[in-house]
Amino acid sequence: MPRHPPPDRAVFFLRPELRGGRGLRIACLLAVGGLPLLPAPAAGSEPSLLRPPRFRSEAARFAHNVVADASQPRWSDGSAERQAGWIEEPAEFVLVADATVEEIAPPPPSPEPAHEEALARGPPLLRAPVDNPFDLAAEEEAEDPLWRYPSRPPAGFTGRSSVIPEEAQESSHFVPIEDRWRLGLPAWDRYGQGHPRLFDYPYAPGNWLNPYTQHLLKEDFPIMGQHTFFDMRVASRSIVNWRQVPTPNTPFESTPTPGQYDFYGNPNGFLYLQYYSLAFELNHGDKAFKPNDWRLRVVPVFNHNYLQVNELGVVSPDVQLGDTRYRGFSTIEEWFVESKIADTPDYDFTSVRVGSQPFTTDFRGFIFSDVNRAIRLFGTRLANRDQFNVAIFDQREKDTNSFLNTFDSRGQEILVLNYYRQDFLFPGHTAQTSFIWDHDQKSLQYDKNGFLVRPDPVGIATPHEVNALYAGITTDGHINDHQRPVLRLRA
Repeated sequence: MPRHPPPDRAVFFLRPELRGGRGLRIACLLAVGGLPLLPAPAAGSEPSLLRPPRFRSEAARFAHNVVADASQPRWSDGSAERQAGWIEEPAEFVLVADATVEEIAPPPPSPEPAHEEALARGPPLLRAPVDNPFDLAAEEEAEDPLWRYPSRPPAGFTGRSSVIPEEAQESSHFVPIEDRWRLGLPAWDRYGQGHPRLFDYPYAPGNWLNPYTQHLLKEDFPIMGQHTFFDMRVASRSIVNWRQVPTPNTPFESTPTPGQYDFYGNPNGFLYLQYYSLAFELNHGDKAFKPNDWRLRVVPVFNHNYLQVNELGVVSPDVQLGDTRYRGFSTIEEWFVESKIADTPDYDFTSVRVGSQPFTTDFRGFIFSDVNRAIRLFGTRLANRDQFNVAIFDQREKDTNSFLNTFDSRGQEILVLNYYRQDFLFPGHTAQTSFIWDHDQKSLQYDKNGFLVRPDPVGIATPHEVNALYAGITTDGHINDHQRPVLRLRA
């Protein structure tokens, strides 16, 4: 028999053991106090003290707790322990941990069963091995009361989780929570006012009618799995414009105020535009941690507009239509599919987007800014210091009164190439170079009000083709402590 180690040492050793139907396993045996086998991970893997398999006996759980609570447990090859005479059998590894005699003392024996139970089960010597804390044979599994965290609701409206649990809790030391977006938070009434409804209050519980807290329908929680999000936005935009602009009268046809003006009529006018938009987007990614892997976006828009002037021939060439006009229009303003085709360890990416999409080619949108159908390749370089765009647009015709896109082709193609460089020459200074080619096919077009819009009604209105090139350099930002406005150099 091996000699017992000093009372402040607890020696374990590992040995391979073949178990029927379960393959090669590693068993752990405590060499002090005669404690039983302690389960270990599969052969070839590093044993873990934090996530052991299910204990096969109460004594095995006790032995594990001794090691886990001991100070600085460490592995050894067992040579020193065999030379000291603590162990005699060959060992692959020896787990050495500092402990005290009190820590490695065996657990107290289980209480004797009641008299009726003892008569039914026989004498104490014939009791089932599960009642014996030193069940070396590990014939029956002991019940392991797993500790669980108290369940708390997360902030905001989360909806139901679609994450299917794949990992069961095996130990009280580790509680798997696989849906990382719906972690519960303890209730906190920061100001002690009971979360008043009309007060800007942190940690307020959410509901599906409140969009000002975290919400499932505005990308705060995934709608499917861990990375697929849905965003729905409802917007109302109103434009009210009282204006005075030089307005010609119609002296050769009719005028509402005859004899008062020679050429220019009443300059007063009123314009009202009302837009309602619904944006639906489904995307996949890690949100703020990296660009989306893919996106689907559809934005229908509804408009009604009203115009009132004080001269005839403004709302329509037909003076019989008066001086007021009311129209309505609806369309799908944005619709596109986006996919990331490459990324780098420096968080650079390259993506492609196809469909009707918003795009601005320079800092302020002076050269080109529109929402139209296009194929666009874009991305970043040098850890997001540089950005680039390559896009070709096939323009759609605009509605006359709402200025929204129709589904009719305009016969105009635009090619855009631009490149941005941040911290150009000076920190905080951004430079951009761009090249634009505009090909406008010859056409004859009257708008819905009956006015000639293409070609321009100036001189001899003859349909003609337009080819225009633009190359320019723009800068924005500041140089040292001096703010620098936008500077544009173009050819």
